[in-house]
Amino acid sequence: MPGSINQRWVETNEGYIYSPYLQPVRNLPNTPLTAVPSGKKGFWAEVTMPFVDLDLRGAAAQAPWAKDLTNQRLMPRLYYSQVAWIDQISADSSGKNFLSLQ
Repeated sequence: MPGSINQRWVETNEGYIYSPYLQPVRNLPNTPLTAVPSGKKGFWAEVTMPFVDLDLRGAAAQAPWAKDLTNQRLMPRLYYSQVAWIDQISADSSGKNFLSLQ
């Protein structure tokens, strides 16, 4: 109804949260890939966890949205159910995988 006010609050262990600030999510961790599937230039991937932090490298780090977040000292993230095109998977010296976004 236009002009109505949402009066719904959700109780948590730490108090109440105004419901428009919430998004229902699931936590469905997947087995991490170590390489882009052979013969493919990339693939679409959906976030199946509440969020994932991004470590942007290359062209993605130069995107205006990424620079804006960096200037605000915010962590670039993808949130539950967001979909992104993955075109590269690499690992650092500790074996941690990184996905490259376009």
